[in-house]
Amino acid sequence: ENPEVKKELYQRIEPLMKPGAILASNTSVISIGMLAEGLKNPDRFVGIHFFNPVRQMPLVEIIKGPKTSDETVVSAVMRLSQVIVISILLLIQLMFNY
Repeated sequence: ENPEVKKELYQRIEPLMKPGAILASNTSVISIGMLAEGLKNPDRFVGIHFFNPVRQMPLVEIIKGPKTSDETVVSAVMRLSQVIVISILLLIQLMFNY
């Protein structure tokens, strides 16, 4: 992962986003606070990290940066919980031929 490339990309994407949209980075190493530097809305930036292997571990970590709002974290949890529930259901189906 190259933090400078990610920061530049996020700064180019942010103006194209709908008002209120969340920008998320799938990272486990780079500081979320550092990646949010230069964003106009760092309060709507959050980190996510899917655990591997995803099929066997339907878990995701949500990383709050220093300027990430509580509202952004709650919204990310709500959106990602749908992904996790679906992953768990698929895992059950695969395990038990359900």
